[in-house]
Parts: sequence; C-alpha cells; structure tokens
Amino acid sequence: MAFKLYCLLLLVRFLWVFQPQPGYIHPDEFFQNPEPLAGDIFGYDVHRTWEFNKTQLTRSVFFPSLTSGISFLVLKTLSEADLLTITPALLLIFPRRRWFCVPYPPTFAFTISASCSSSTQRNALTSLPVLI
Repeated sequence: MAFKLYCLLLLVRFLWVFQPQPGYIHPDEFFQNPEPLAGDIFGYDVHRTWEFNKTQLTRSVFFPSLTSGISFLVLKTLSEADLLTITPALLLIFPRRRWFCVPYPPTFAFTISASCSSSTQRNALTSLPVLI
C-alpha cells in the first residue's frame, strides 16, 4: 500500500512539473533565477533585477547557475545540434524537469537498502542521512 501511494505521489509530482502554472507564488522563481541566466547563456534581452546589475553586483550567480544554468547549457547544446527548438515554455519547464529527477536516486538507494536489510525499520531509517 505504501509503495502504491509513493508511486501515485510521484506521478502527481511528475505531472505538476510538466504543467506550467498560470501564476506564481514568489516572483524570484522567475526573475532571480532563470531570467538572468537566459540572458547570459542565450543572449536574450532580459530585465535584470537590481541584485544582478553588472555594475553593482550584490548576488552571486553561482546557485542560479547550478539550478537553471546547467539546464540551459544542455538546451543550448541540443538547440545548436538542431535536436530541438527553444521555446519560452521549454525555458520554464526544462530546469524543473532536471530538479524533478535529483531527489530520487538517494530515495531509491534508501528503499533498496531498507528492504534488503534484516535490521528493523528504525535502524534502516537511521541510515538515511548516510545515503543522502
């Protein structure tokens, strides 16, 4: 039963990633992460917020580069190889697709180790931080 619930919630999360929402809760999700990097990587004319003003940079682009930048570099490579056409929706969804996949390898490793182990469930739960 727990595995079926887990799979159902995984499916809901998967569908949520591929369905762009009509609005947003926090504008930083757009204006302080993918937008400056889309301008840097693709050369788009974007509105840079004051934190990313090149004359007085107050925020580093390191973390946005990890979240959106790597995904955009993959998109740019695929686009230059004529494997896909970059659309605004793809720029929104592609970084989310990448982060959809990130938490699952440790979760699957934990599930396998807990099911293969002869220890109690409590002992298996204590090993979760080691796997992550």
